[in-house]
Amino acid sequence: MVPSPDGVRVLARPNGLAGWALPRIAVDVPFTGWDDAARAAATAAVGAAIEPVEPLDDRGWVVRAERVGAAGTTWIAADEIERLGTDASLARVFFARRESDGG
Repeated sequence: MVPSPDGVRVLARPNGLAGWALPRIAVDVPFTGWDDAARAAATAAVGAAIEPVEPLDDRGWVVRAERVGAAGTTWIAADEIERLGTDASLARVFFARRESDGG
């Protein structure tokens, strides 16, 4: 999960006929275990250099990325998360956590 710098949107990519999807970051490691290979895999998935921030739940991470502007990506706001299809539940977790933290 890559939030926008203001934290009110999340990065999404086209997912064929299924609409939009969150970029998949193929790392299954504890927060302290992000080695160079894990960071390289995450950077490739997002299309920008990333820094892990925190686990979102057992299916995803929140990461910080600089200058995300890959072609074909868009930012999805809380009121648009149904566009994410099966990824909508993960986005709901992110937005609910942000709201409960007072963001």
